[in-house]
Amino acid sequence: MAYALDTAATIEELESAGVQPAQAKSIVQAIDGAVGDIATKDDFKALRTESRAEFKGFRGEMRAEFKEFRDEIRSEFNEFRGEIRAEFKEFRDEMRAEFNEFRGEIRAEFNEFRGEIRAEFNEFRNEINGKLEGFREEFNGQLQELREEFNTKLVEFRDEARATFATKADIATLKSELTLRIVVAQVTTATLLFALLKLFP
Repeated sequence: MAYALDTAATIEELESAGVQPAQAKSIVQAIDGAVGDIATKDDFKALRTESRAEFKGFRGEMRAEFKEFRDEIRSEFNEFRGEIRAEFKEFRDEMRAEFNEFRGEIRAEFNEFRGEIRAEFNEFRNEINGKLEGFREEFNGQLQELREEFNTKLVEFRDEARATFATKADIATLKSELTLRIVVAQVTTATLLFALLKLFP
């Protein structure tokens, strides 16, 4: 409610104070124009009530809009999360499939490599066994030949010794020396054979 000015009474009061009528009228008109729009307490009360109602309405609208916005964001986020989960699951399945395929290839190549190594090792072992068998046969042949040669020379030496020495004492001495040489030769041969058999089992 606007403030109302009693112009007639105000003019009379100004004239009573010695102000000229024309000046008093001009002053009252100026005052009336200046204070005509001044609000009263009732105006402020009405404005406050109206403002509260408008703010309450605005707050309700804001809450409704915010709730709607929040629901939209949640919906979009849930949709996005679902898409990400689906894509991640697909990626994980692809990685598992590729890893299983790679593992199968590695196992196959390893089995093939192991088979090749076994085959080469068996071939090498058979080759070594063949060479060792040939070496044994050659060694046995040479040993037999050496034994026969030694026996032949022993017989020749014994016959020569019998023809050379006449006394029994000389023959006994020669027999002892010959026996010692035979024992030494046999021990040497046995040691050599044992060493070779230990080197090539």
